[in-house]
Amino acid sequence: MRSLTVGVVLVGCGGPDFDSNDRVVDLTSSDQQLLCEDFLDLFCAHPDARGLCDDPCIMTGCVAAVADGTIDAQCAGSVTVGMVDDCATSGEFAVCVQGGGCMIDALEAVCP
Repeated sequence: MRSLTVGVVLVGCGGPDFDSNDRVVDLTSSDQQLLCEDFLDLFCAHPDARGLCDDPCIMTGCVAAVADGTIDAQCAGSVTVGMVDDCATSGEFAVCVQGGGCMIDALEAVCP
């Protein structure tokens, strides 16, 4: 039996251009959208997030939250990508109130 191995090398192919120390408000619109979508993927994996994540508007709200400046407004100041990631991965209120929960606030603002 022969096996076929296919290697794919992705060099500069549109991945996120930010790191955990970057402020959310300094990201490009496309990177804010990627961060928002990644946030939802991680945060919604927590059972306690069901109420929020069962809302179809929330689950598709990243485009609107970026387009109308809601992410910039809610994540103003020194909120970093790392804080958003920490909130998403932990799913815990105590972690999210440190600043990373601004992504939830932004999504709820576009989906009243």
